[in-house]
Amino acid sequence: MPKYSIRESKRDKRVSLNMSVRDGLVLVVPRGFNHSQIPNIIRLKQSWIENAYSRIEKLRNCKPEPSDSLPERIPLQAINEKFLVEYKPLATHWVYAKENGNSTILVSGAISKHDLCKAVLQNWVQHKAKKHLIPWLKMVSQEMELPFSRPTVRNQRSRWASCSRQKNISINQKLLFFPDYLVRYIFIHELCHTVHLNHSSAFWALVQQKEPNLKQYKQEIRAAGQYVPTWC
Repeated sequence: MPKYSIRESKRDKRVSLNMSVRDGLVLVVPRGFNHSQIPNIIRLKQSWIENAYSRIEKLRNCKPEPSDSLPERIPLQAINEKFLVEYKPLATHWVYAKENGNSTILVSGAISKHDLCKAVLQNWVQHKAKKHLIPWLKMVSQEMELPFSRPTVRNQRSRWASCSRQKNISINQKLLFFPDYLVRYIFIHELCHTVHLNHSSAFWALVQQKEPNLKQYKQEIRAAGQYVPTWC
């Protein structure tokens, strides 16, 4: 039986499981819930718990990069691709980044200028995001039967994605570093905003209808910034 803690909620009418780096496994139960049912719930959710523990352990074992360091590897979890980064000094004031066919990115030029190196790598990430995330968003839109107007990809600082009144959806290029299931959840969240441009109960009911694992993913999103490297 895995270790867990229990939190009672006045609002929730069903049991939900949350996993985070800080709190571990937390069962959120309705007020007055019969705790004798918990072992059976954990047994039924064993597969989800094991996968969640695996993701959390990876986060706990990640050592933070120094803020001025340049990456040697770039793992794009969302599309299951990994790249090695090679640096080649050249007598120039500029920096260039080029993706080779063997999953390697060659950064050449004035590589001692770390800010320029980071900028070209961020531009490379944006290019990859446009290539992969926009078609993915369109696919989820068709699957959910929630059409939108125009997609854009940006290097946003405070939002993972957003939806405008015109039903335009802006995607943060940093989503490439997320696990694929969280990217899909964020897409569904924003597509539901094309119906309800707010966070009303009707909005959350629609998200719940489209994504049954809503509560678990909402919890994980709060710590999702840990997936994003410091240079990006």
